[in-house]
Amino acid sequence: KQCWVCNGSGRRGEEENCSRCNSTGRDSCSECHGQGTKECETCEGKQQLLAYIELKVEWTSHVEDFLLQQTSGLQADQLSTVTGKQLFQNNQYLVYPVLGFPDPAISQASQRLVGEHQAKYAATSRILQQRQTIELIPITKVNYKWKGDSHVYYVYGNEHQVSADNYPATCCCVIL
Repeated sequence: KQCWVCNGSGRRGEEENCSRCNSTGRDSCSECHGQGTKECETCEGKQQLLAYIELKVEWTSHVEDFLLQQTSGLQADQLSTVTGKQLFQNNQYLVYPVLGFPDPAISQASQRLVGEHQAKYAATSRILQQRQTIELIPITKVNYKWKGDSHVYYVYGNEHQVSADNYPATCCCVIL
């Protein structure tokens, strides 16, 4: 920007140098004082800035279940709360389908579930670990008569949980 005192000539009159622009004919910037740089307000000119990037990582476990011969009458969510005898378990970065299991329906379900899991999550997520477990959950169905009516209750899992949806009386008897 042209000096307003000397009109860009660098001189005041015939013999005197312009003290405003130091005889350059140009005005100095009030922000950078003619250095061409402006002091950073964050680091105050020390040229050191501590910065960080905030990263949010979400860990999610995706569970797929398959129930074979589930004709007992229990709900699937009831069976997911108990344990049984572990027949097979495999933990790896990526599991392979179970082959040659004595019941072919288990092998087919394993192949289907592993394929579906890969298709659903491998493209949008990073799979860190997979686990495949086959459990045999014991279920005992008890048929009984009370006051002439037939009723049913179930005892299931290693924890011996009881399910008696249509238990006839709740005031005077407890099933343990």
